Amino acid sequence: MEELVQIHLFLIRKGSNTALCGPEYLVKFYDKDLLKDDFLGSSSLDDNGHAIISISRSDYRSKDSPLEKYPDIYFELYKNKELIYKSIVFKNLHLEEARDFPLSSAKNCNLGTFIIEDE
Repeated sequence: MEELVQIHLFLIRKGSNTALCGPEYLVKFYDKDLLKDDFLGSSSLDDNGHAIISISRSDYRSKDSPLEKYPDIYFELYKNKELIYKSIVFKNLHLEEARDFPLSSAKNCNLGTFIIEDE
């Protein structure tokens, strides 16, 4: 069985610095590749503005990058199915070196906290 890595982030609302949350938001995670980006998964936001997915190495190895060791991950934020934010690409993430996440058997990769301008 492949080892899982949890990728997570926090989103806060610009101006009020409160957690961005609600059923209208969806975060989609991707691995940037030469031909076609790999969709890694999606997550809603919890009450603290936290989004999380679990992936394994096979999730980011595709036909155009079968030997990829370090994925280039980015995310998109949707509100009511409309794209409102796209992150930078986090290049060459060393997921196998990620630390253990408390209370979980998976490794942890925290992309950070992002301030989102939301009307």
